[in-house]
Amino acid sequence: LQSPKRFPAVTLGKKSRQQALRIMNRGGSPMTGLKVKLTGRAKRDFKLSPPRAKALAAGAATKCKLRFRPRAAGVRKAKLKVLGQEVPSVERPIKGKGVEKG
Repeated sequence: LQSPKRFPAVTLGKKSRQQALRIMNRGGSPMTGLKVKLTGRAKRDFKLSPPRAKALAAGAATKCKLRFRPRAAGVRKAKLKVLGQEVPSVERPIKGKGVEKG
């Protein structure tokens, strides 16, 4: 899983541009049951689109998209987790900063 770039500061009530994230199967066998989810305290501040593929052959890749829409001011943190059958899960921290309307 490609690590997301840090989101720029976003005014409350607004949303960031989407980031496209690349998910690659670096293993030697197919990955099935591919799922991506958000966890953590501020997970509702981030919106995740599902990956384009639900299974990846060895060496294959797919993408999903991530967006930040802060619900509160300050640094907002969550984790992006990729799960698949018969492979270990992968987790990456994500964060953005919400700023008051001004």
